[in-house]
Amino acid sequence: RDAECHKCSKKGHIARVCRSNLDEPKPADKIKNSVMQVQTLSAIGKNRRQYVTTSILGETVILQYTSSDTTII
Repeated sequence: RDAECHKCSKKGHIARVCRSNLDEPKPADKIKNSVMQVQTLSAIGKNRRQYVTTSILGETVILQYTSSDTTII
């Protein structure tokens, strides 16, 4: 009962069983995921590169469609 928690600095328990919410991220630290716009594209030809025009944060951009699982902008 004299143990001091290394998580919240209170006496009476240890960090492993601490109920303090100090590890919860603050609202400003949370990542917001959202979809702003969805574009569809139909096939143009077998060997031609495919592009889609969209708007990101008010800027018009042309993106190459690669059917990749991940897109890095």
